Amino acid sequence: MEARRTAQNKSHRAALAGQPRRTRSAATNSLAWLVARYRETAEGRALSSATRRQRENIFLHVRETAGGQPFAKITRTTIVAGRERRASTPEQARNFLDAMRGLFRWAQSVAFVRVDPTVGVKNPPRPKGARFVAWTEEHVAACERRWPLGTRQRVWLDVLLYTGLRRGDAVRLERQHVRDGVATIKTEKSGFNVEVTIPLLPVLQATLGGRPMR
Repeated sequence: MEARRTAQNKSHRAALAGQPRRTRSAATNSLAWLVARYRETAEGRALSSATRRQRENIFLHVRETAGGQPFAKITRTTIVAGRERRASTPEQARNFLDAMRGLFRWAQSVAFVRVDPTVGVKNPPRPKGARFVAWTEEHVAACERRWPLGTRQRVWLDVLLYTGLRRGDAVRLERQHVRDGVATIKTEKSGFNVEVTIPLLPVLQATLGGRPMR
C-alpha cells in the first residue's frame, strides 16, 4: 500500500512539473508487439491503403481483447473463437481471418512462431442469393430525384456511375485530380498503383459544377 501511494505521489509531482507520462510498451512476446512489428514490414506496407485501414481497425479490436497474450500461445481454437464472435456478420469474420492469416503467415516466415494457427480455419459461408441488387435505370432515376444537382449525395452517385472507379478509389477522387475535363488518379488494388485517366462526361461535369468534390 505504501509503495503504491509513493508511486502515485511521484506521478502527481511529475504531472505538476509538466513531465510526459510514461507508458508501458508492449511486451516483446505479446500479440500487440507482433502486430506492431507486422505493420512495419514490407508485407504490411504493400497492402492497399483501403486494406490497411480495414486491417488496422481489426487489429485495434484484437489488441483490446487479447493484445497482452503471448502470441506463441495463440492456437487454432483461439482463431476459430474470434471468427465465431463475428459470425453474425460474415464479412467481418472473413476480414478478421484475412488479417490474422497475413499476420501469422509473416510471423512463421520470420520464425517468430513455429505453427500458423490460421491454417485449416475455414471462412464462414457466404449468404445464399444475391447480396446486392443490381441497379436499373429506374433506380438511378429515383436516386436522382431524391438527390438533385447541388447535393453531396448526387456528386457521389454520379462519380461512381460515370467513372467506373471502385468505391475505394472513388472516395479518393478530389478536385486536384481533374484538369481540362480529364480525371487522373492512381488506383489502389493489392498494393499496385496503376494510373488511369478518365475523360469526364458532360453530365458529370454538370454535376460537379465547380463544387468541392468532398
